[in-house]
Amino acid sequence: MAATVVVTDVYTSFTVEAIDADWTWTDDFSQDTFAKGMPLWAVIFQPGASGDVLSLKNGSAAANEIFPDNVLIDTAPQVQYYGGNIMKPFIDFSECTLSAGHRIIVILANSSRFS
Repeated sequence: MAATVVVTDVYTSFTVEAIDADWTWTDDFSQDTFAKGMPLWAVIFQPGASGDVLSLKNGSAAANEIFPDNVLIDTAPQVQYYGGNIMKPFIDFSECTLSAGHRIIVILANSSRFS
């Protein structure tokens, strides 16, 4: 379940698909690169089916939810904006309901703003 990473002059994004276990930001990125976390701009959740739920937390399973964990009644993408706040994305698989075809796209704020 490795992330697919896209880097442009404006933003960096990565897509996580086919989740079958917990996922944390250090699974696909060096903690040295984002020593204090990642500058999150937005998270887009594309459910695979109605009724899907994403459990996205800040740091660990015990942390607070940072994505609204409501049950989706359709398959329209949901977007949550974070304005570049430094966070440590953690997907708590045990609290998710994810159908085949789901996709989580994480867009990072321009890292030059934080250097």
